[in-house]
Amino acid sequence: MDGSEVALAPAESKPPTKVTHQYVETALRNRGSSHVANTTVSFAALPIITVSVGKEQITYQTHKDILTEKCRFFANMFDSGMSEAHTNHVKLPEDSHEAFEQFLSWIYFDEPPPQVDDDNLPCALPCWVLADKFGMAKWQDNIISEIMAWWHGADISARDILWTLENASSTSVLFRLVVDQFVYQAGTTSEEFLNTKANRKELEYVLLRDELPLVDFIVDLTSACKGNMREPSGQGCKYHVHDADTKCQVRS
Repeated sequence: MDGSEVALAPAESKPPTKVTHQYVETALRNRGSSHVANTTVSFAALPIITVSVGKEQITYQTHKDILTEKCRFFANMFDSGMSEAHTNHVKLPEDSHEAFEQFLSWIYFDEPPPQVDDDNLPCALPCWVLADKFGMAKWQDNIISEIMAWWHGADISARDILWTLENASSTSVLFRLVVDQFVYQAGTTSEEFLNTKANRKELEYVLLRDELPLVDFIVDLTSACKGNMREPSGQGCKYHVHDADTKCQVRS
């Protein structure tokens, strides 16, 4: 496989295959780490921790210093004296291993999220939720911008609405974007949206979900039907999490 594929392979079977150890070592040197800048370093020369992800508990071996430097979730975990600090084993049973692999790509190589399409959107949504959990605003904003770019030219699906209602915090910008995009498309292209791209039965199920803020949905839908609502997927930083006075760092 080529070194441009950046997700680390599960550690329980064999060393990473999608990214070679040599490629990781090069990335470490490029970061200018004092541990590796002027010496020959093997993958295991720096402290390694094991992370088990998902219900399947797929395990990954990765560098402790990179996790704690790049992600405050792990920094707080190891600074607080939690059991993980002693065992060097972190368990994330509720998270997606595909999303965690994208996280590793981001922290090791500053690799941007892949361009979103209908096939990989089910991975992009959990990536955003994981980025939110880990407190990684720049990664969140890059992911949600890719999602918005896809929805700017394609209908949102009942599949993705349901996943977000069930898995994202109702106070999150991802939740707001999904509901707003659903409202906009239902209100401005209702005939095509309800009868062609989306399955009517699935959409009816969405509307019956307790997680959907139904009153707000109806109010906003009325506005959208009157042409008084801008398309959410075209509104840039409205759905970013960076501070209002911070320059947006999403890549164009």
